[in-house]
Amino acid sequence: MVLTGLQIQSGTEKALISHRFNFDDVSDLSERGEIMKYTIFITQENQGKFHAMAQNLPNCHAYAQTRHEALKAIRETITQVVNRIEMIQLDIPTQPKVGQLLDETPWQWFGAFKEDPTWGALFDEIELKRNSQVG
Repeated sequence: MVLTGLQIQSGTEKALISHRFNFDDVSDLSERGEIMKYTIFITQENQGKFHAMAQNLPNCHAYAQTRHEALKAIRETITQVVNRIEMIQLDIPTQPKVGQLLDETPWQWFGAFKEDPTWGALFDEIELKRNSQVG
C-alpha cells in the first residue's frame, strides 16, 4: 500500500506535496483484518513543523520537522496509546432513580390549583404510575 499526497494552502499559494510511504510489510496483516485504520489530521505549523493528530484517540499527537517523521511518530504514539486502552461499553439505565426530596411536595404552593381538593390524589396517581414503570 502506498500513501501519497498532502495539500497545503498558505495565503494565495497552493502546493501539492507528494510523499511515498511503503507499508507493504503490513499489507498481509490488513488482508487478515488485523489492522485498525485511524484517520490522521496533519497540519503544517507556522514554524514549518508538522503536527499529526489522531482525532478519536485521547492525547494522541505528534510533532516533527517533516511530514514523514510526523507520520512515523504518530504511528508510534497510536501504538503506545492503543496498547494501554481498553474499550468497553456500559449499560446505563435510561431513567435514573430519584432521591428523596426535603419537602415531599415542593410544588404544592405554586400554581392556580393549589387549593384544589383533587390535587393530592392526582399526584399520588402520577407517582404510583411512575414508580411502577421505574421499579
